[in-house]
Amino acid sequence: MAPGSQPAEREALHVGVIARRTHPANPALSDFCRALEIIIGERVAPATLPTYDAIVEAFGSGEVAFSWLPPLLVVKGRRAGALVPVALPVRGGTPVCSSVLFTRTNSSMRRIADLRGARAAWVDPQSATGYVVIRATLQAAGVDLERAFGVDRFVGSHDAVVRAVLSGEADVGATYAYISRQRMRVRAAGWGKARVHIIARSDPFPAEVLVAAASLPAASVERLREALVSAGEWGHSEVERAARALLQADRFVAPGDSLEAIATLLCPKQDEPADEETVRDSEWE
Repeated sequence: MAPGSQPAEREALHVGVIARRTHPANPALSDFCRALEIIIGERVAPATLPTYDAIVEAFGSGEVAFSWLPPLLVVKGRRAGALVPVALPVRGGTPVCSSVLFTRTNSSMRRIADLRGARAAWVDPQSATGYVVIRATLQAAGVDLERAFGVDRFVGSHDAVVRAVLSGEADVGATYAYISRQRMRVRAAGWGKARVHIIARSDPFPAEVLVAAASLPAASVERLREALVSAGEWGHSEVERAARALLQADRFVAPGDSLEAIATLLCPKQDEPADEETVRDSEWE
């Protein structure tokens, strides 16, 4: 069906959301669904699921057609052939962030070599910025993770990681950081305005990805991508304005090959079962 035609009278396509992160009655979500209807030519409605893993599974079963996900789950869903990346939200001037291992300014742990039995606070076993990526980065650099970290605590959110480190309950913690292109200045990070010492950081990778079901017509997905990323050339589309408001983004860019580096880095990790509850918090807080 061509863009602008009336939505088909059949079951709606669904935007997968987690209610505690984005309430289904959120006006910005309603606006986004209506704008998607214009692009796709079918009815679109929100669908509430309990976790990000559940959203990925719903892509595979055809219950969800659109969502925004942390990069690790995008890699997982892409490899399963369930979804395709559509666009990356740009926040603070960049669509990518780094995973950072940090500590207090008065800590004796200043360098990677100082990590010996450290008490570590992590977000979640599947959190890209709060666990997986920085550990993979350290391991790739030759760090023995078992010796470096003596205690591992999963505290559930970036805010909780920061509290644990600043209070002294943990020696080090992992969170996100948006770093300038020259890598000389942290534009924003999980610790907000607090003063911390950075021990290590990963290469940049997408903080969050807007995705669509692989089962959707390729032409429909491409129309959506163009409407989101071509705003500067053609003027802001209704769906681009709605998506910016919903995801608190400055603009959108095409994914390109930005997911390949993280997919390669984490390939061995993706086959290991997680022994904790899966992702509980968005990578953007």
